Formats: sequence, C-alpha cells, structure tokens
Amino acid sequence: MAIIIIISPLLYYYYLLLITTTTTTIATTTITTILLPPLLLLLLLSLLYYYYYYYYYYYYYYYYYHHYYHYYYYYYYYYYYYYYYYYYYYYYYYYYYYYYYYYYYYYYYYYYYYYYYYYYYYYYYYYYYYYYYYYYCCCYYYYCCCYYYYYCYCYYYYCYYYYYYYYYYYYYYYYYYYYYYYYYYYYYYYYYYYYYYHYYYYHYYYYYYYTTTTTTTTTTTTTTTTTTTTTTTYRCYQLLLTLLHQAS
Repeated sequence: MAIIIIISPLLYYYYLLLITTTTTTIATTTITTILLPPLLLLLLLSLLYYYYYYYYYYYYYYYYYHHYYHYYYYYYYYYYYYYYYYYYYYYYYYYYYYYYYYYYYYYYYYYYYYYYYYYYYYYYYYYYYYYYYYYYCCCYYYYCCCYYYYYCYCYYYYCYYYYYYYYYYYYYYYYYYYYYYYYYYYYYYYYYYYYYYHYYYYHYYYYYYYTTTTTTTTTTTTTTTTTTTTTTTYRCYQLLLTLLHQAS
C-alpha cells in the first residue's frame, strides 16, 4: 500500500512529461486513448486510498487521544472526587469527633459541677437538718451513732416527726385533760358549792328549827332547858366540825 502511495505521484508527473515531450501523433493518440483511463483510475484510487488512510489514521489517533484524554479526565475527576470525599469525610469525622469530644467534655464538666453542687447542697442540707433534728431528739436516740449515714437522716426525720406528733398529741391530750379537769373541777366546785350551800341551808334551817323548838320547850320547865342547852351546844360544835372538814 505504501509503495502504491509513493509511486502514484511519480506516474502522474511522468504522464505529464510524456504528453509534453511526445511529438508523434500516433503515440499521443495511443497513449491518450489506451493508457490514460487506467492510469487516471489508478491515480484516483491511490489518492482516495491515501486520503482515506490518512483520514482514518487521523481519526483513529484523534479517537485514541480523545479516549485517552477522556479516560484521564475521568480518572482525574474520580481521583479528585475520591480525594474530596475522603477529605470531606475526614473533615466531617474530625469535626464530629471534635464536637463530640467538646460536647462530652462540656457534659462531663456540667455533670461534675452539678454533682458537686448537688453534693455540697445535700451535705449542707443534711448537716443543717441533722443539727436541727439532733437538737430536738438526740437526747432520745444518742446511742445510734450514725453521723454519716443516710438512714440516720431519715431516722431523725422520723424521730422528729414522731416527736412532733407525740408532742402535738400530748399537747392535745393535755389540753383535753386540762379542759376536762377544769370542767370537772368547775363541776365539782359547783357541786361542792351547791352541796355546801344546801348543807349549810339545811343545817341552818335545822338549827333554826331546833332553836325554836328549844325556846318553846324552855318556857315549860327549867330542867329541860338545861338539857336542851347542852344538846344545842353539842349540835353547833358538830356543825362547825362538819364545815371545817368540808372546807379542807
């Protein structure tokens, strides 16, 4: 193929030279009529083949170059995308790790602070109420020896509550008892006063009645008067003893 491509231009130049240099009419006619068509056809075919081969080679080279460039571009894009993705993933992971670490640290710090505050507050609260309850009921439960135990707090709280309830109950009972006693005393006093008044009135009436009877009897005889007077003195003395005994 390469030989034909190289010879084809030489044949063409030789043909032109032959036309210009030939002087014989017969030779010219023979060449133009017999040799020209095959030579022209061969020349045309060689040119077509040459240009076709050149075009095909150029196209193949362009296709190969384009394909290679495209593949290289694709590979580069893929590599860039992969690198970008890896970088983004790494950045995201680092950011997430940093954020998580910061959040965890903050949470831990906050939790520690809260725990410390809560513990301090609880200790202060416990100490205050322990002292407060201990002031009220340690005299009853001093032997428990539970200064640093949680149940002591509950125990003292219960103790305080029980003590308060007991105190309230005792106060109520005492008030009720006092009221009852006062009422009973008032009733007793009233009854005693009534009894005393009634007794006094009865004895006074009896004394008056007896005095009247004695006076009436005295007018009759002297002997009776003497006896009656002695009896009256004894009755007055008995009344005085009775009144003193009731008053005491």
